Amino acid sequence: MAGKRRLMAAPGRLVAAKPRLVAKPKVAEPIYQSAEWRALRDARRKDADYRCAVCGSKHRLILDHIREIRDGGARFDPKNTQWLCRVHHGVKTEEAKRARVGLVG
Repeated sequence: MAGKRRLMAAPGRLVAAKPRLVAKPKVAEPIYQSAEWRALRDARRKDADYRCAVCGSKHRLILDHIREIRDGGARFDPKNTQWLCRVHHGVKTEEAKRARVGLVG
């Protein structure tokens, strides 16, 4: 018990380490601010498939490029878009990044 009291009375020596890498803030690509993209997004909201293509949720949806633009996908082709909830959009984006750098077979 005396050891515990000494430990509790000792000044804190452990501190959280500062992160070595700091993530850059996410900046939206200019295409997503364009009039063409906004028109496509607004038109696709009226389609029958206005729900997450994976789970069917209708909450917090993002219009996603099925084949990413940087991988050769068409920018404004409705056939190259799908609705994804934020969770599934994040998963898909991370999988695409990993595949791009060769971490996924």
